[in-house]
Amino acid sequence: MTNTLTVLLDAVANLGQQSLVWFWAPVALWSIVAGAILFAGRAAGNPILMRPVLQQVITALPVGILASAVIAAAGGPGAVQVFQLPVLPESVATGSQSTGGVSLLQPIYLTVAFTTLIVLIVAIRRLALLVHQTIVTHRAVAALRLNSDDQLTVAARRLVPEWRQRHQVYVARSEAADVPFAAGWLRPVIVLPAGLEVSSQIKMALLHELAHIRRHHATSRWIMRAIRDAFWFHPLVARAYDTTTTLQECECDHDVLNRDHMEPTSYAGFLFAIADAPAVSRTPGRLIGTAFYSSPQQLTQRISAMKKMQQLSNRRSSLISGMSLLLVVGLMACSEVGTPDITSIDAEGPVTATMTDKIETEGVELPELIGGIQSLNVVYPRVAKEAGIEGRVLVSFEVDEQGNVVSTEIVRGIGGGADEEAARAIKEAKFKPATADGTPIRAKLTIPVTFKLEQE
Repeated sequence: MTNTLTVLLDAVANLGQQSLVWFWAPVALWSIVAGAILFAGRAAGNPILMRPVLQQVITALPVGILASAVIAAAGGPGAVQVFQLPVLPESVATGSQSTGGVSLLQPIYLTVAFTTLIVLIVAIRRLALLVHQTIVTHRAVAALRLNSDDQLTVAARRLVPEWRQRHQVYVARSEAADVPFAAGWLRPVIVLPAGLEVSSQIKMALLHELAHIRRHHATSRWIMRAIRDAFWFHPLVARAYDTTTTLQECECDHDVLNRDHMEPTSYAGFLFAIADAPAVSRTPGRLIGTAFYSSPQQLTQRISAMKKMQQLSNRRSSLISGMSLLLVVGLMACSEVGTPDITSIDAEGPVTATMTDKIETEGVELPELIGGIQSLNVVYPRVAKEAGIEGRVLVSFEVDEQGNVVSTEIVRGIGGGADEEAARAIKEAKFKPATADGTPIRAKLTIPVTFKLEQE
């Protein structure tokens, strides 16, 4: 029973350790980059310029995590390199324990594991709700399309004669809609409030929602919404999402003002009129779409942005988007510490390996293992073998001026006793001390050890 509990706790702690490396570390790096971009965006002179940047910054979060995992799984080097010293296993007694930091770090890893589990459960629930809302929206759009207003539909299509896909747009009225909004992807529907009767206001509303449709904001907003729900715990993701949706509205405001050289004061008056309408909601039944108005704070930002906006071509927008995505994903994907040379420790016996006898860096000669790799004794722990635990253990240690290993720390472990065994073998090893211009000095190394069961 005790062994089973130990194995279970080790497995959970290993999960926490792996999630710390492959999930929380990239999220932390993304937070730094996104925080800097959001801060810089507040001082930007052109709000529209920030929209493609922020949109791709949000997209870069899951893409960067996946890219980092793929690169690491493929054995690609990271941006930060560590010195490696492969080890060779031989039979030794297993009673000795390491003085490494596994026992101290295990509660932290367990906490991280349970935190990650809670984050995952809530994310799945929120994403399931998003899928449900998407299905409801699809059905509602189909019903609205059947009851579309032919006269308004023709009028909307005439407003954008240069757009080839204009014949796929429909316009409908709804008693449940308090604000104009657009929903749907392939054959979108623009929904106008039943009480909106002034022709000039109808034209402004149609132009605004047509701009959303032409720029595919419904699709990009759904993707960002999914990322926001998946990373619900991160305040910067929510902030970036809100800022991006506001900038999308500013972008469409800009299109409306530029199309017919409309007076900003007239358009702003229409925005305030919509805001003053009673019982304002984003979309009827909380459908997923691009609403003309969502909050007083957003309205204030849109009015302010009208004074600063400049034209941003689609080509330039795509270029900025692509560069932003590549930059953030590149930083996240290349942030892993490189460990290209791994030595395997089989359950049934040793395997051969090679090692670098001397590594010189700017006049510093690193420690050298006395007796070579044959002097290291590592065996596959019984608990790990019985539980089928495999994986890589990263051991960081310090060698003093006499060549003794004075401290060890498990940087990344797999549990089941493998962490302690790897650290114990390093602790008992004897090294030729590192030197700087011939003078012995302390040095710190990191060794990757891979435990792999033999296939029967």
